[in-house]
Amino acid sequence: MNFEVKDRSEGQRLIEAVFESVPGLLFLYTEDGRLIRWNKRHEEMTGYTSDELLNFRAEDWFDEEDRALLAKEWPKVFSEGQNQLELNLILKDGRKVPYYFTGVRLVMDGKPHLVGIGIDISDKKRQEEALKKSEDILKRAEEIARLGSWQLDIARNELFCSDEAYRIFGVPIESPLTYGSFLELVHPEDRSFVDAAWKAALQDDPYDIEHRIIVNDKVIWIHQKASVEFNDAGEPILGTGIIYDITERKKAEEEKEKALHEIKRLKELLEAENIYLKKERAGPFESDEIIGQSDALQYVLFRAQQVAQTDSTVLITGETGTGKGKIASLIHQKSQRKHRNFVTVNCGVLPGNLIESELFGREKGAFTGAESKQLGRFDLANGGTIFLDEIAELPV
Repeated sequence: MNFEVKDRSEGQRLIEAVFESVPGLLFLYTEDGRLIRWNKRHEEMTGYTSDELLNFRAEDWFDEEDRALLAKEWPKVFSEGQNQLELNLILKDGRKVPYYFTGVRLVMDGKPHLVGIGIDISDKKRQEEALKKSEDILKRAEEIARLGSWQLDIARNELFCSDEAYRIFGVPIESPLTYGSFLELVHPEDRSFVDAAWKAALQDDPYDIEHRIIVNDKVIWIHQKASVEFNDAGEPILGTGIIYDITERKKAEEEKEKALHEIKRLKELLEAENIYLKKERAGPFESDEIIGQSDALQYVLFRAQQVAQTDSTVLITGETGTGKGKIASLIHQKSQRKHRNFVTVNCGVLPGNLIESELFGREKGAFTGAESKQLGRFDLANGGTIFLDEIAELPV
């Protein structure tokens, strides 16, 4: 934009009429930056008198940083015809007030001048600062809560996310996203489920789901909740939702599930041990005492104490009724396993079809009559000692 006034009196009348009618700052500068005309509001708003303003140059209104910016932008008014700039105007009392300045090239008496207007944008700046503060608070709250937000323009297929949502997705902030690119982040095993849930939401069904996504080769659990906005024709136009990282909660649930499973296993083991110990108490042997002074017996006891210090498998031979079980019990009592179970299995009385279940356990319903789960004798003896009596009687 470029004005040229050839008649001096015409130009003066024009300037006078315009200057006093504008509510903001109105001013006229020479090309070299001398202030030569201003409106009354200029004096009222800056606090300077007309005599003081006569000595002002354009750069006198600003601090060092804004002066550098002014020096850079000032020539553009004369080369391009106009320019706009935001600067902090320093008033007479020292206060800095943000102003939006617009300058236009005006030719008077054949010489270029700058005529412009300045508008106080303090309210706008305060609103911007308040908005930025609110955004910062929301952003910080999202980071603390690990809660992100998103909005999908369904017609344009444009997905807009908060910074925290980008972080949860593992995508650089402000990266362009679509519904399809989001779906690619979803764990392959959950993808069809998520897609079906969103399609149902487009039919006005609730959208409140938990699923996995893959972020940098790691599995992340998220909880999503959203609502869909429809136009007057009933067509979906906008989806707005939140995304919550629930990975830690899922891990805690898994740990809890593992702990409950372990408690159940230990309970079953304890019950099985109690049943076994009750049976053992009802057996023929009530004591591990061995009485005898013969050299043969003393040698057997000596060898038993020797092997008790190892975890090696021990073969005890002898005729039926000679006390092989007593020797096995003695080895257990002298070993480091003495505080764990000592389990005896009479292999000679085990039916061939039940050997596996008795030794290694069975599940409920494994065969007719198996009304409950049963731990095997090896499980009961875990960490202790198992004595397989009459092992030679086991069918091969």
